[in-house]
Amino acid sequence: MNSIDLYTLIIAGGSLCVAAITLIAAFLQTSMTNRSSSELQTLISFREMSKEYDHTVGMNIISGLSCTSYDDFLSEVPKDDQIAVRNCVEFLNFVAIMTRAGHIRKQSVWDVYFVSFRKMGEKLSPWWFVGERLNYPQKFKSAQAMASDVLNITEEEISNFDRAITG
Repeated sequence: MNSIDLYTLIIAGGSLCVAAITLIAAFLQTSMTNRSSSELQTLISFREMSKEYDHTVGMNIISGLSCTSYDDFLSEVPKDDQIAVRNCVEFLNFVAIMTRAGHIRKQSVWDVYFVSFRKMGEKLSPWWFVGERLNYPQKFKSAQAMASDVLNITEEEISNFDRAITG
């Protein structure tokens, strides 16, 4: 093998490596863009659903609850407010189901709905969920599990995360 053949072989090998790296980079970029676009579309869909389910109205009611038992909830909270709370939790349950199924990253959901899951967990767990499950044992399990996950995050961890993203 002469030096020209060796030189040609080295150039061809290098070109193949560059082509492979370029292909991998393009694949990763496309994959990340698709994932990012998909998550953005999912969040936009969640936003539209939140309006249909009156998420904001339900969260305002949940935030103001002073009940500590399901019986108190049924007797003290007006029927329309009870419906608004159920609608809000149903919406958050759907968000949690989609997150647990891997359709959207948990952090993306938490960036938007963290406070909702936390407030729901503080105000409704476990008494409200237990009451709702008297006839339907699995009702709102995903929402309660996500609320529990959020409640397990300490205030210090929340502050550290907030500092990290705000600089």
